[in-house]
Amino acid sequence: EATATGRNPIFLIKIALILAGLANIALYHAAAHWRAALVPPSARLRAGVSAGLWIAVLLAGRSIAYW
Repeated sequence: EATATGRNPIFLIKIALILAGLANIALYHAAAHWRAALVPPSARLRAGVSAGLWIAVLLAGRSIAYW
């Protein structure tokens, strides 16, 4: 079963989305603006991208069984 899941293209997409989400977090924390009192638009954009990525991870995880 693990071999079949590892070959599933939706699973591979899920792993890629997780890596993209983690990279987004790393880039956010590398920037100094996360310590600022006012949230700049770039931080708001990153937050939206992050939310979209993690929702996509959830949807990909749910789709694995159907592919």
